[in-house]
Amino acid sequence: MATTPALDADNATHLYCDIGENFLFAEDEALKAYLKGITVADDKNPARPVGVWFAMPDMEVRDQSFPFMVIELLSVVEANDREMRGLMKVINDPGATEPYLNGVVRYAMTPLPFNLVYQVAAYSRHPRHNRQIIATMLSQKLPGRLLGLAVPGDGSKRTMELLSWNSHDTVEGGRKLWASVFTVQVTSEISDVNTTSVLSQVVGPPAVLINLIEEDF
Repeated sequence: MATTPALDADNATHLYCDIGENFLFAEDEALKAYLKGITVADDKNPARPVGVWFAMPDMEVRDQSFPFMVIELLSVVEANDREMRGLMKVINDPGATEPYLNGVVRYAMTPLPFNLVYQVAAYSRHPRHNRQIIATMLSQKLPGRLLGLAVPGDGSKRTMELLSWNSHDTVEGGRKLWASVFTVQVTSEISDVNTTSVLSQVVGPPAVLINLIEEDF
């Protein structure tokens, strides 16, 4: 017998971020901005920039200049291990249709948590560039511990985790192509807009705060 985690809505507060409006787009832009700024060195250029682009569904118009990285969203998975069900006080709702008044307490259903899994593939023609990119990614950008991603689109900071990295070197056009593929996971959530809107006028705690759901395994 397992009980879904529940919240004490009268004591729990939630700094409401309007993540639902920019879901996926905000994370895409944040990850791209985070990966920018990497450089590699060689005999001709001591600080050669590594370009960062999106793959499908939007193939950005660009001149393919090595080295570069390509970001691709692999999957969007509901994060049941982080899910909590119930109501929370909303202490800041940028998308509220009514102003916050003294004495008015607003409640919202807890958001639905998701994990976004991205693939970041780095391509280079020079083996030394490849090693420098790997070193920078594993030591600075994706060190694997205490990793956070600032998302300016909604003002939040997310947990980001390196899931794996692999080498997929190949030959393209008769020339060796070094490819390093990093798989990362970024936390996200979607707020229940309809429920939030309905509950935004509630004054004081509602009569029924939480419904516990018991499941037999």
